[in-house]
Order: sequence, then C-alpha cells, then structure tokens
Amino acid sequence: AIFAGFAILALSSSFLSVQAVIVGALLVFTGVGMTLTPAQTAGLRTLPASLNPFGVALMTTFVQLAACIGPSLFTGIMAAGQNAAMDLSFEAAAAQGFSLATALAAVISAAGLICAFVYARRAYKRSESEVIAPVQTNAKVAVRENAKAGARTGAAAAKSSQDRACKEPAR
Repeated sequence: AIFAGFAILALSSSFLSVQAVIVGALLVFTGVGMTLTPAQTAGLRTLPASLNPFGVALMTTFVQLAACIGPSLFTGIMAAGQNAAMDLSFEAAAAQGFSLATALAAVISAAGLICAFVYARRAYKRSESEVIAPVQTNAKVAVRENAKAGARTGAAAAKSSQDRACKEPAR
C-alpha cells in the first residue's frame, strides 16, 4: 500500500489532481499504520523478555530519527526539483518538485518491500527448519520410547504368564 500510494502521488502530482493526492496519501498512511506495529512486534519477538525495554527504546529512537530526517530530505529534494523547473509556472514547478520527491519515496518504499520479502522468506525457511528438526527428533525419540515400552510390556507380559503358570495347579 505504501509503494502504491507513493506511485500514485508521483504520477498524479504533475496533473495537480487533489483527489489523486488524497487517495495516494491515504494509501501511504494506511500502509505505514498497518506495517509499523507488526514490524515492531516481529522485531521484539526475537529478543529475550529481559531485553524488550531496550528493543522498544531503540525502535522508538529510530522512528524519531526517521521522522526528523525524512521530511528534511524530501523537502530538500522537492525544492531542488522545483528550482530545476523554474522555467515553468510556479504551480507546475512545485508539482514537478513534489513529483520528484514522491518518486524517490516510491523507489525507497519499493526497496523496502523487496527487503521485506527477502527477510520474510529467510525467516520462513529458518522457522520451517527449526520446526521440522525437532519434530523429526521427537518422532525418533517417540519411536525409541515406544519400542522400549513395548519391550518392557512384552517382558512384563511374559513374566506375568510365567507367574500364572507357576501359581496355577497342573491339570
């Protein structure tokens, strides 16, 4: 949703369409809201409980840093794009600068999307191998324990039949 929103913003800003900007911004903000909490949860889940406060502090710090650096960076890029298009009208130059800044944001969000897929795939493979190995090990242990239990049960049954044979009078 984030990439799609930024793509809509980048493509529609040269047309000066307010409706497209609203839809694009809505997609971006929805995507950020739906991504941030699960990402923080997934990151903190890998930490031991004793380190969770430090993980939360680090994540909050990086969110604050991004909130400081991002707008400054994109405002600078927008101003550079606007200055490069000063031969156009002011509105067209502003739209050109905004389009450049949102196009860069779309590229960054696409890179983040690719990284997320790579990370998710590796995490899935890792979790799959961690689940399969104990299951296989547990299955082998269960087979061994069942065999031992069967041997004990068989030995106990043989001993029990011997005991009964000894106690019962011969016919």
